[in-house]
Amino acid sequence: MTWRFLVLIALVSSIFLGNKTSVRAETVAPSKPLEQTTPKLARPMSSADYYMRGLEKYTSGDNQGALADFNEAIRLDPNLSGAYALRGAVKRTLGDEQGANADFKEAERLIPKDALYYTDRGGSKAVSGDKKGAITDYTEAIRLDPNFAGAYYNRGNAKSDLGDKKGALADYTEAIRLNPNFALSYNGRGN
Repeated sequence: MTWRFLVLIALVSSIFLGNKTSVRAETVAPSKPLEQTTPKLARPMSSADYYMRGLEKYTSGDNQGALADFNEAIRLDPNLSGAYALRGAVKRTLGDEQGANADFKEAERLIPKDALYYTDRGGSKAVSGDKKGAITDYTEAIRLDPNFAGAYYNRGNAKSDLGDKKGALADYTEAIRLNPNFALSYNGRGN
């Protein structure tokens, strides 16, 4: 299981269903081939159509196709925050940390009160070596959603990387308290 499936679950729920959700340890697997699930439309595709097709492509591993669809969704609707967030996730997968951070920042500007965006941006900062910046973002995610086990876990990893073992242990322990089935937190706490 990778972080991108967790991002997708939370984003689809929060953007299209209006639910405020935290990332949980779940996976998404397409049940049919992409060609069978993409609807054939008689009308021009909307930003939401490109968004959903991009989401399908991303979950099936077609990062370049997903990037093209998210670009088109944003061109058609520059206020579609979920498209920026998912395009950022695609860019991060492709190794474009600077582009990913710019997209996460734009998504945050459009929806500044969503912990998931701060967690994703923190992940990009951590991968690019900015552990202190990552901790700042994870802390903001926790402020916005104190029950977000994933943010505690990620902050624990960043603290551990900086040598703050006591702080890391506290974060892993809190992640376990919030989600006793979050196996990675046990692993972090054991190291």
